Amino acid sequence: MAFRGTYEAQGLDPGQKKSFSNDFNYNYYEKANLFIYTSISLLNTYQKGKQDFQRITQSVADNIARCSKAYGSQTPELKKTIKDIQELSTIWAPGRDIFKIFRVAGSIQNRDSAFLAHNPLFYGLYVHFVRALFHRTSIGFASKPGNVIHSVQLYQALRQEKLLGEDYKRQDLEAILESQGTSAFFVGNPPTSLDGYFKNFGLTKGISATHWVPTSRNQNWRLPKSQAGIRIMKFRAIISLVFATMAEVSSDSRGLNAETIDKILEKTGGFKKGRSSESSEEQGSPNATSSAEHDGKTRRALTPVDLVHELCLAIEYEVSEVMFDYFGLEVGFKELLERVRASVDAGSGNGSLPPEIIGQIDDDKVSDIAGVIFGVAVGKGLVNLMDSNVFLRKAASAFKEGQ
Repeated sequence: MAFRGTYEAQGLDPGQKKSFSNDFNYNYYEKANLFIYTSISLLNTYQKGKQDFQRITQSVADNIARCSKAYGSQTPELKKTIKDIQELSTIWAPGRDIFKIFRVAGSIQNRDSAFLAHNPLFYGLYVHFVRALFHRTSIGFASKPGNVIHSVQLYQALRQEKLLGEDYKRQDLEAILESQGTSAFFVGNPPTSLDGYFKNFGLTKGISATHWVPTSRNQNWRLPKSQAGIRIMKFRAIISLVFATMAEVSSDSRGLNAETIDKILEKTGGFKKGRSSESSEEQGSPNATSSAEHDGKTRRALTPVDLVHELCLAIEYEVSEVMFDYFGLEVGFKELLERVRASVDAGSGNGSLPPEIIGQIDDDKVSDIAGVIFGVAVGKGLVNLMDSNVFLRKAASAFKEGQ
């Protein structure tokens, strides 16, 4: 039937014979055979695309679920954000069909939807949208409590003081440092002294470290703050974030012409990313000018097809950045700092923080333990110890316990 339909669609007679011995027209067979093999190929591509689509969105949903479990009692705003991403990432999960849900709600005859089969391009667009939303939300979430930032600061101090051993490295902390750069965690160059660790901690909170010390201030006294030193983590995958909004219902694509896309790729380093993501056999379009040769002021002489190709390569290059699990990172570093806090708790023996200090470092402020440890190390009067570095060594032990 597929052979006959293909041939008749071209106005040909499938019964026409070239010779008396032929059972069917050879032209008809060749064209219809091509149609069948192409259909099979596209079906396989569709099925693989569907599997990748569901695997990626389910991965996002799983990461969000772990975060929701760890931070379930947080603000209503966070709860809503987590719920929204969970719904978006599971709406096309295996066994779920949004159009079937609509039909049931509208008392319309129920049947399976063929939307995804008829619109395979939707897979890539929707995955891109969910990925970008995941990245944008997770960066904002992980920046607020300070657990990531102050874990990095404590890690850098322990390595600088050689308390973790020559070969000790944490992959998660090394990865976030490489991704975000030192400017996301330190004011100026990373500090190299005990006093420097303490001052940097205070500056990245937007206050003087001396004013921050818990025992040196009255609870009713408002701390003087400054925005100058506050560190926040930066959004990565800028190209992906810019073009993800095109998938939104309320998006406005006016002005998104070839010249605008060219400028976006130029300013964000997209052309260089595209070159990096190509194999050595596919070094871009022959019409494209390399980033090194281009002055950055005029538009490249690219055809629309070339420009779209460059954009796709740049977005593909950013996949690892946009899928970096900052939600999981925040949860993991909070647990790390809780271990550090437990290691210096009064219940852990000599050389520990008294209850009046440790009591101020609750779960919502557990990142403050890094500042307390730095404060004790520089002798700011939090607790009188003959060995001011004892807390740094205890923190190092807590780091190693989690590996």
